[in-house]
Amino acid sequence: MVGNPPFLSQLSSLTALDRGCAAIIKQRLGRAASAYTDSSALFLADALRKLAPAGRVSFLLPQSFLASRDAAVIRKMIRESHTLEHLWVSGEHVFEQAFIATCAPVVLSAHSPDANCTSTYSLDFRESESKSCLDGESGSGTWSYLAANARGLPEVTLNSCTTISDIAIATADFRDEYYGLSGFIVDLQQADGRLFPKLITTSMIDPACIGWGQQPHRILKERWQSPRVDRERMHKEGSLSAWIEARLVPKVLIATQSNVIESVVDGDGIYLPCMPVITACPKPGVGLWHLASALSSPIACLYAVRHYAGTAMTPDAIKLSAKQVLTLPIPAPGGVWDSAARRFRVASECVDLDEKFKHLILAGSDMCDAFGIKRAQRDELAVWWENRLAKTMFKAQKK
Repeated sequence: MVGNPPFLSQLSSLTALDRGCAAIIKQRLGRAASAYTDSSALFLADALRKLAPAGRVSFLLPQSFLASRDAAVIRKMIRESHTLEHLWVSGEHVFEQAFIATCAPVVLSAHSPDANCTSTYSLDFRESESKSCLDGESGSGTWSYLAANARGLPEVTLNSCTTISDIAIATADFRDEYYGLSGFIVDLQQADGRLFPKLITTSMIDPACIGWGQQPHRILKERWQSPRVDRERMHKEGSLSAWIEARLVPKVLIATQSNVIESVVDGDGIYLPCMPVITACPKPGVGLWHLASALSSPIACLYAVRHYAGTAMTPDAIKLSAKQVLTLPIPAPGGVWDSAARRFRVASECVDLDEKFKHLILAGSDMCDAFGIKRAQRDELAVWWENRLAKTMFKAQKK
């Protein structure tokens, strides 16, 4: 069975199913049909129910299927009751007028839990160098690592079993906080930051840099040059006073939808994050600069691409939830990590972009040493990450 089902995101009012249709699909597919599952994945779930004992199915799907939370039940269904035999990933936009990365899983009806999944990519079906057992990296609950193999990501052996969750708390705000800002944003370059804290969007965050007030950014369908929140008026008329109080603390702010994990330290607690910016607050005894250097490391970047790529607007970009940020690996404490934290701080203080880039590279090198990455693997990882970092930073110059 082969097919090209419609890609209909349930997050858009233009493509979302009406309630009656959604109820029928829910009755038919059960837990596989969550509120936001893309319709293409629902077609695959239905096809799995109809496979003959020796059957095989392959549908063209958006690459977000590999990592999307709302497709997790269908991936689990395949892992536990069927066999993922092969995966093709587009690697880039390959269909005219379709600005979405795609993939095509080939699923067998029979269940073979120890079977390897082969993978290819691009229109010429280039073969991945390695084969992967589907349960081999299933701890993240995603299949992005299969697409990572097809894209030829660096192979790195990690001995660390500790993660960001051991040193920080990460939170992401929701629609209530976003729309609760409506009517309380003011455009002021100069103001008392305690009364009018600065509002930060993801487009203002670059590696070790905040670009607040430098150029207009869109918030709530309006353009703002220097957005702030009127805190006193919010206290009198709004609903976010407690949220503002909780967010105006020392923290690391994280932006997604980029080639690297873009993080910046707010040491004085003067910025308010605007959805979908992620806030990471260190646990007692953990330094902000240590947290930021870990989040911004080549290892964290590779882990994020390997486990969570596919849900961003471009196939190779990183889009993380707060929960996923907490899974990123960290090294053992020590002098090398201390050095990386100092270098990240120096990078954050640099005005010149070339100098900032140089110190971020040095911080990344220290983090590789802190993880104990072997020399051959480290060199390959460094080239891969530095190219992504350069693409992000020097593209940011045009913002």
